[in-house]
Amino acid sequence: MRLIPLPFITLLILSTSLCFASNNTDPVIAVVLQKEIHASILEPSKKALDHWGPTYDQNSFQEWLRLDRAQRISSEIIKPLFDAYAERNSIIVTDAEVNDLIGCYRMFNPSNYKSVSPEDLSMLRDKVRTWKVMKSLHIQYGGRSIPGNMTLEPIDAIRDFVYEEERRGSFKIFDEPTRQLFKAAMEPSA
Repeated sequence: MRLIPLPFITLLILSTSLCFASNNTDPVIAVVLQKEIHASILEPSKKALDHWGPTYDQNSFQEWLRLDRAQRISSEIIKPLFDAYAERNSIIVTDAEVNDLIGCYRMFNPSNYKSVSPEDLSMLRDKVRTWKVMKSLHIQYGGRSIPGNMTLEPIDAIRDFVYEEERRGSFKIFDEPTRQLFKAAMEPSA
């Protein structure tokens, strides 16, 4: 998904507003299904900064940081909305579906999936549920799809669903620079 470039001033405002927006050391920037999202979720881990920081020049690093923050806020908003959608629409994941996915992974990388840990099983169950939600959204909303991680991602359907959920009051973004990041992430490239 291509993100719309934000002007330099927006990046400057984002970096300063997240750090100094209030006396609160971790201000609330959004609420999703009555759960607060704090500014700290936008910050990459020290490990990621240590890994990526030295590999980029300043402009490239700022772009990486913007893309990373856009992905983080999108995930924090979309995952709970997908979970609620799955519950409302009785989308369940069966053990057979998870086993089918494990079988597919084993075909491509047998050494990594000889045994599956409980954490891996939970992650695979989430992948299947996400795929089923996206399939359902595509049927409901239609639109374009692009190649994603082992599936097609219905970019228009996801965008339309998310904006409908926003109109319903399922989430609200309070911080304008964060809203711009999220909006850019939701708009598919032409």
